[in-house]
Amino acid sequence: YAHDQMSQSFSSPNYMQIVEQSCSAWKQLFALIQKENDALRFELHALKAIQSEHTQHFQIINRRLQELQQQDAQIVHEHNNNDCNANTNKNSGAHTENE
Repeated sequence: YAHDQMSQSFSSPNYMQIVEQSCSAWKQLFALIQKENDALRFELHALKAIQSEHTQHFQIINRRLQELQQQDAQIVHEHNNNDCNANTNKNSGAHTENE
């Protein structure tokens, strides 16, 4: 008797309607989650493109900075050599005057 009641309740139109509504609600929720997932994938793709662009800009700026630092070091080196040469010339000139 209990088995008959249970099988009747599962096969009743009311139960099937509830199951169909529940399945429909889950399908709608799944569709919304898929749309949100697609939107997030698109946003992630856009952010990766921006990151890549910024990385390229950073690399360009960093290379330019290194070039400028090398130029500065070369200028300082040349300036120091010129000072040494000037001092050497002064000293050798002063030495010849004293002779």
